[in-house]
Amino acid sequence: MADKKISELDAVDPLAGDELIPVVQSGENKSVTVGDLSVVAVQGILAIFADKEVPTGAIDDANQVFVLASDAVAGSEHVFVDGVLKLSPTDYSIVDDTITFVAPPTAGSVIVVSYRKA
Repeated sequence: MADKKISELDAVDPLAGDELIPVVQSGENKSVTVGDLSVVAVQGILAIFADKEVPTGAIDDANQVFVLASDAVAGSEHVFVDGVLKLSPTDYSIVDDTITFVAPPTAGSVIVVSYRKA
């Protein structure tokens, strides 16, 4: 089997969710079901990432300050204005949940931010 491509392997039935998978937690051998592992993994990922969030703040040619729903892990943010990635500190600065643009976005702009939650 080591010399076969994945695409050449036989198809298998999907996991039902009650199969046990061995894991190590805090130095102890334990088992978890596929279903439980999937739920924990998905909930954990959803809990720590914010994708394409629209921050609050007036987009009016004057306002430079916008607020995220959660604090961002420093350096994890990707700030887009009208689909263009902005750079820190050239275009904006961020402290916790607050983004301050060097120049205010123009009225009608679309701001979206993806980041890891602190």
